[in-house]
Amino acid sequence: MFTGLFSTILLNQAKPKSAYFVDPWWLIFGNRYPDWGIYTANGRLSTSRAHNVASQRIKRSAQGASVSVHVDYSVSFLEQLPDDHLDWVYLDSSHSYEGTAEELKVLRRKVKSGGIVAGDDWHDAVDHPHSGVAIAVREAVGAGAFEMIGSYPALQWAIRRP
Repeated sequence: MFTGLFSTILLNQAKPKSAYFVDPWWLIFGNRYPDWGIYTANGRLSTSRAHNVASQRIKRSAQGASVSVHVDYSVSFLEQLPDDHLDWVYLDSSHSYEGTAEELKVLRRKVKSGGIVAGDDWHDAVDHPHSGVAIAVREAVGAGAFEMIGSYPALQWAIRRP
């Protein structure tokens, strides 16, 4: 979620009744983000500042929805939810095979039948550092846990729980 820019787009487009936003902010990076160039002010961006900005953006964009912002890792947060609880999930988390496979394993229980899981960082080239996302999604689909809806431009993908 970082600073919440894409979160506000999701809220504006989906218009949910309720939504959870989860990011590990300082749990994973400490007080400051690594130097990812201008994206993190060359390593000067405070994780608490990013959290505050994201929280404010999300609350301003809620349009009457019940929204909550959580500092947590995706899997530990998801494990706290009841099974068959979520209608729709957007994953933009670890970008790794292991992380995505673990999230999808938990989401198989947490997403309602017919519910959608969409996400970011779909790369078909196996030599790409984030190709594990596509591999994990394809494995979950191949195992029957989800049905493929599609992969799209801008590295997006979507699957459905049968």
